[in-house]
Amino acid sequence: MCRVLLLWSLMLLQTSEILPWPLAAQTDPVNLSLSSIVYRLGRWSASWETEDVCWHTFGAICVAFCVEGLVKGLDGNGHGFGFGFAEANTTPFNLVGYAFLLHIYSSPLTHAYKPYKADFNSEYSNSELLPSRPDSHILVTLTVPLLQLTLFHLLSVRKRWSRHRLVPTALASILSLTHFHITLIRYMIGASSSTLSSNSVTNITNATTTSIPYTYIPHHTTHGYPILNYIPNIFETMLLSTIILTIFLNTITQLLLTGSVNKPLLGLGINTNTSEGWMAMIPWDEDFSIVLLRIGTASFEASGKVGWGNEVGGVVASSPSDSDSSSAAARRYGSIRLTRSGVADVSPGHAEHTSQKGSTRIKNKILKGWHNEVRDVDLGSSATSTRRLWGINGIFTLNSQCFVELKKFVRTAWSVVLVAIRMGWEVVRGRRKLFQRHRRSPRQIVSRSPFGRRITG
Repeated sequence: MCRVLLLWSLMLLQTSEILPWPLAAQTDPVNLSLSSIVYRLGRWSASWETEDVCWHTFGAICVAFCVEGLVKGLDGNGHGFGFGFAEANTTPFNLVGYAFLLHIYSSPLTHAYKPYKADFNSEYSNSELLPSRPDSHILVTLTVPLLQLTLFHLLSVRKRWSRHRLVPTALASILSLTHFHITLIRYMIGASSSTLSSNSVTNITNATTTSIPYTYIPHHTTHGYPILNYIPNIFETMLLSTIILTIFLNTITQLLLTGSVNKPLLGLGINTNTSEGWMAMIPWDEDFSIVLLRIGTASFEASGKVGWGNEVGGVVASSPSDSDSSSAAARRYGSIRLTRSGVADVSPGHAEHTSQKGSTRIKNKILKGWHNEVRDVDLGSSATSTRRLWGINGIFTLNSQCFVELKKFVRTAWSVVLVAIRMGWEVVRGRRKLFQRHRRSPRQIVSRSPFGRRITG
């Protein structure tokens, strides 16, 4: 993987006119200077055809996938960075799409850089000329995913680092976004072709005196950027813009209200209180795109709760305190018990009042009608009513409603016993007879005489 990545990097440098180096560096074969080493690397990369480079790249990626899956299977991680091993918070590598790009740009028909040959009757042979290469934008597009896979392969050396995906994916995303915006800025600026051509002519003139064989035909364009990379780069740019705008609004708001900026990342779900908390919250095993999507979604939610979007709901006024009432009262609200079949029981509330004369007698008044406010709902048969279960879960549990009903039964039974004892004591003392006979009064007959008088008999 490192060898193939180095080869693609040298190809990118050659098409960017950074290589070749002067031919004088090859005069001493044992010269270990930087210029000599780089020149030899340039000669080595120039000996590779683009078709061979693409084929070796595909083979290296497939071998890396196999080794990565085997190593992580032996470590017990159960997942790798290839397809078929992806987790929920990771983005699998599109091997089919990458192989399709390698197949397309391995053909010389799709290449934008042709070897420079000033005269067809030149003394230089075709073997001394650089092979044709794709456009520099295509080379960047193919090199960045290869760099990401190489970092994954290097991190798998240690088991603890084998799941770290945030840093490689973040580096690849930053390089891709940088390349996208530089290309976009160059296209918007619209550098004049005359300036580009003059610079190219100057470079060619300088290169002609040194190393004509290792020079490409000047090619400066921004139209070779792959169309498939527009959508992901634009989407990530929008998310980054939203996050930066949210941080800016938080900073300005806190600066105007409090005079200092304490929580610039407020509402983004990122804790910045301590360094330990910051490091603990970094999702090392997630892709940068997934983390960016989460923070971007949190930014939308955080910015939606300010301004006109901060709608305040109804505010319920609290009940008057005991000091405001004429008599001290302890109120207990009603409750309702629900089962699967419906409402099982409704317990009315009650209020305890003391007399206004200051006596210690307490009157218990049952609340009825609109005064009976039900606030407690008991879902006795529901699995969510664990707060009303007493005992050891799974061994022996009792519902609190059982104790409430038992209390009512004991209270009623005790009142019946007291009434029976009181009646028995009165019977013993002779104040009340056990069985009383009711005497019937004589029937009174009322009649009227013919003279208008009433006669009672």
